[in-house]
Amino acid sequence: MGRKQYSIEEKLKAVKSVKSGKSIIEAGREIGAHKGDIQKWIAAYEAHGEAGLDRKQGSYTGEFKQMVAEDMRRNGLSCREAAAKHNIGRLPN
Repeated sequence: MGRKQYSIEEKLKAVKSVKSGKSIIEAGREIGAHKGDIQKWIAAYEAHGEAGLDRKQGSYTGEFKQMVAEDMRRNGLSCREAAAKHNIGRLPN
């Protein structure tokens, strides 16, 4: 059983709920999402606007991966922070 895929509209609804004062947990309950997902969407939204919520899982070049890894090391970014900053779907832990 895979992870639920959320639409951009669902992600935006959750982000706007948090921005308007609801807790991350409350926003997650509204659409059935985990708080970690909501945190990720908020970071992506803050970095890239609505376009940040339309992140596709995909393949990335070795050069791009190296650049992201260097940025993480140099700036002390977590996987979640790097994914939001570079507008990528997911990084392995």
